[in-house]
Amino acid sequence: MRLPVGWGDFLDRLTIQELKAERLPDGESRDAAARQLARMHAILDEHGGIADRLRASLAELRAVNASLWETESAVRQARLALDEYARDKDLFRFCELARNILAGNERRAALKNAIDNAMGVAGENKHY
Repeated sequence: MRLPVGWGDFLDRLTIQELKAERLPDGESRDAAARQLARMHAILDEHGGIADRLRASLAELRAVNASLWETESAVRQARLALDEYARDKDLFRFCELARNILAGNERRAALKNAIDNAMGVAGENKHY
């Protein structure tokens, strides 16, 4: 099955699958991520040179997604702490983490658009 997506979205999804294959606990979800990643790498291989051409953008996109992964995990932990006992410092930390997610997602959208522009295709415009 082929889906019409821009290279920015495809490479974004690829880096997320890499993170899942590395970071999810062993089991069905991790195995599914590894299988999906293998299929995505096969598609990437069909378009030789794309990964090399976009190596810097791909590395930065992976770093942004890794940071978002860690921040979102911290938000989940902070939310549990807030649910258990709300304290001002916990609320401040929760808000700080939420702002970091917004900034990370804005950077991620900019990287995806830059990749699409480098590949000569129209990217998706995000509106917040």
